[in-house]
Amino acid sequence: MTGPDGSDICFQAAPAYAPPSWPDPASSMQMHLDFDVDDLDATEARVLAAGARKYDVQPNDHCRVYADPVGHPFCLSTMATADLRQS
Repeated sequence: MTGPDGSDICFQAAPAYAPPSWPDPASSMQMHLDFDVDDLDATEARVLAAGARKYDVQPNDHCRVYADPVGHPFCLSTMATADLRQS
């Protein structure tokens, strides 16, 4: 995905990859990315259109947890952007 500022984030395929379960502490996440966003609904639409899926278990109202197309979990959050606006 390319952001509005031209930044990119890329994912690499891994043969024989088995996706983790969330929220399962016995399952290895390997890496978990949190993306700070201004608009959860608009960004959710973008990640779902790019092939992500939203997990049924969601931790709170300012953060949403998804899996990329092969199962790597990541979050979209407004927490940091809200804090930055207040400073």
